[in-house]
Amino acid sequence: MKILYLSNMCSEDIQQEIFREKVPALNLAAQKFHRLLCRGLSSFSPEVELECLSVFPSTNRKVVYSRKEKKNEIAYHYLGYLNIPIVKHLQIVFMTFAIMCAWWLRNRKKQKILICDLLNCSLSSSALLFSKLFRVKVVTIITDLPKMMSMFRVHEEQVSKLAKTASVISEKLMSYYDGYVLLTEQMNSWANPRQHPYIIIEGIADHCTAPAIPEETFGNKKNIIYAGGLFSTYGVTELLWGFMAAPELDLELHLYGQGPLTTDFIPDCCQKDQRIKYWGVVDNQVIMQHLRKAFLIVNPRSASGEFTKYSFPSKNMEAMSSGVPFLAVKLPGIPNEYQPFFYTLKEATVDNIQLMLRKIYAESPEKRQAMGRAARQFVLTQKNEKVQAEKLLTLIAKILDNKKK
Repeated sequence: MKILYLSNMCSEDIQQEIFREKVPALNLAAQKFHRLLCRGLSSFSPEVELECLSVFPSTNRKVVYSRKEKKNEIAYHYLGYLNIPIVKHLQIVFMTFAIMCAWWLRNRKKQKILICDLLNCSLSSSALLFSKLFRVKVVTIITDLPKMMSMFRVHEEQVSKLAKTASVISEKLMSYYDGYVLLTEQMNSWANPRQHPYIIIEGIADHCTAPAIPEETFGNKKNIIYAGGLFSTYGVTELLWGFMAAPELDLELHLYGQGPLTTDFIPDCCQKDQRIKYWGVVDNQVIMQHLRKAFLIVNPRSASGEFTKYSFPSKNMEAMSSGVPFLAVKLPGIPNEYQPFFYTLKEATVDNIQLMLRKIYAESPEKRQAMGRAARQFVLTQKNEKVQAEKLLTLIAKILDNKKK
């Protein structure tokens, strides 16, 4: 089977390159999701032949040159373009269409399918047009609903008119794909009103993650870690106040990420409570190393708000993969099967947070370790890239079988 995968995905080397340029728009969670899914698909070679067509995800360069590379069994073909608004997107649409035509000609007698990331409007609209003209089935991956994405912006003026237009186009075209990969079950009624075949892939655990924490060091950990957006809407304010409300705990709270709270609120908290440390923006691989050295990982995102039905935070999967105990709110979009494997906040209030921190601190290292190890075992065996890719291949087989009827 031939698969052409269209997205903003890039290799980890290119990601490091972009990171050094300090470009803020790179979505690390989406990058990791697509890379792991493609690695899983590649593991079914030679039955599955995967080609990845990518747009350089974010850059300050005026001219982006086309290039190819192969990393971790994934072959990347990056489109070149002039980095000028509107011109860039028109170039991507036409070049993508031309490359798909060439791909179709090379594989016209073979079983084939397109997979595209809905949130890249230029790629996904081109793929949808091509699929209708050439009668090639197309599956779209939706990791965020376009209408909901603006809710994560700090200020509405940060969203350009072009981005708003792209979001509207993606929303209008969303119901015309042949199959769907969705983050949560609640997404289906919104994204898939025609009830085409779909699957839920809420996240992907990297089976190549570092080994479990040695038992003899587990009880020595003294730091709680939060890594993510430093926004009040993510529950970070309540986390800090909740931690400061438990001054007797011999623990430190380490914060990683960026957001408006770093301007005044977090520095003030660091001065008031010397146990609070802010480390800024750090690469994901470094974060994963720090997570494994933590006493507890926490995600205080509240379950209030419509968008939580359509959200499975990627940091939850990373936390559970680490083998370290994890404390979070059970968001509506998180499947019930995850419930036994993390400490649950009923709601991210100051009182709830300080009570749960005290409760977890009072438990024996052995009990905390058992919780962390069980979570790690669950996600690495049942949510790894090969398992999730196999679900996608089953969906593709169903769609192609329907085409023959």
